[in-house]
Amino acid sequence: MQRFLPLAVGATLAVTVGIFVAGATAGNKPLPPPTGERAHAQSVLEPVFNAENSGEVGYMSTPAGTQHPVPVNPKAWSPIYLSVYPNGSTINTGGTGATGPLSCWHTPTENCPSHGNAIAGLAMSCPAAIPVCTQAVRNVYAGGVLGHDHLFDFHGADDWNVAWEPIIVLFTNATAANTRLLTDKQIDDAVTAGNAIEIPLPNLTFHCSLVSDSVWALTTPLTG
Repeated sequence: MQRFLPLAVGATLAVTVGIFVAGATAGNKPLPPPTGERAHAQSVLEPVFNAENSGEVGYMSTPAGTQHPVPVNPKAWSPIYLSVYPNGSTINTGGTGATGPLSCWHTPTENCPSHGNAIAGLAMSCPAAIPVCTQAVRNVYAGGVLGHDHLFDFHGADDWNVAWEPIIVLFTNATAANTRLLTDKQIDDAVTAGNAIEIPLPNLTFHCSLVSDSVWALTTPLTG
């Protein structure tokens, strides 16, 4: 897919990613729900979906002081998608896996304070200087942003790599925003059909590392 560079966006996204399938417990500790930013030691963790296996959940871990973009050849970059949903979307988030909570909620309470407001602001403004942005996109998010998901390829898939380029996925019409996009194929199909656009953020490209779900069980929620 063709990618267009956006204006500078004042967002800080999760920058080091760890993936393990989410379970009910880690040892004797129950796992927190897979949503929002949570702190552990000198890192921030967030959930992420497997872009090749709809509904499979893992985790992101962000160490302090990571450089943006990482000093890695762009040929070694792979995409991490952030699918953004407007208020009024009818996607099911009351279950588990593919019907579980959004990776980050913006409404009614922001639970990803490091970047949620910036992502919501980008969706609502979708600046005209970004070639793929249109008034139709701005109309979808005029009533605000419900939240967003993170998804990328897990180990063994074609797009597993050493560095990750965030790509914001926005809907072009309200009907399309009622379908949850949890695989890269679903995103590709939505963009091809004209139901979504992509906005890459290459200046926020980051390294990834691995953590276990037992770390997620030890985290505490972050608040803005």
